[in-house]
Amino acid sequence: MTTTEEFFKNEDAAATRGNGSTRPRPDDRARFQFTPFREIVVGTLPSYTVAGLIPRLGVVVIWGKPKCGKTFWTFDVEMHIALGWLYRGHQVEQGVVLHIACEGVAGLGARKEAWRQHHVDHGYDAAELDAAPFYLCKETTLDLIKDVDAVANAIAEQFGDRPIRTITIDTLNRSLKGSESKDEDMTAYVRAAVTLAEKFQCVVLIVHHCGYDTTHPRGHTSLIGAVDADIEVTN
Repeated sequence: MTTTEEFFKNEDAAATRGNGSTRPRPDDRARFQFTPFREIVVGTLPSYTVAGLIPRLGVVVIWGKPKCGKTFWTFDVEMHIALGWLYRGHQVEQGVVLHIACEGVAGLGARKEAWRQHHVDHGYDAAELDAAPFYLCKETTLDLIKDVDAVANAIAEQFGDRPIRTITIDTLNRSLKGSESKDEDMTAYVRAAVTLAEKFQCVVLIVHHCGYDTTHPRGHTSLIGAVDADIEVTN
């Protein structure tokens, strides 16, 4: 019977033979590289943006009824991420926060000021709040499927190598030039969001409305099947 040690010795010897029957060497630069079991290591980066709530990488849908506070809840989470504050006891990975507002732009200034004043009134340093790496894009004509490369290029040009932690798109309906109910349109939309998440190694938060019966996000079921998490906001 071959022992584990003998197996690996045989494998290593085979890798050095040049008879055309060897397993591929790691430096062959094949498109798909496979890592041996013994060389697989645990990643050192946190797996979360907000521990137990929002992953570090992927796409998350934040949804709820109209006027339930989806955008304000999202903004509150974003500010905790930008400032590196614990969010309701959950650890946070700090970084740059980007918010693309496709609707409700007029109310965002008032929400921001109300949030800021509340925290100043409770003893937080106004200068620290004002220096938070939170950035707003008042782009009301976004078509994410068509414009994903333009969005990615704009972010890369303006932020360079700074660590982007979240990109929020508010809302799905206003940034999709297609039908929420069509599989192909929703699939293409999620694919565009994933493109942003992977390019910047961040999480993309998509604010969305509920369905007609209020028990699930609106639109084709492929949305929930494709995202990494969905969070319902209730009032």
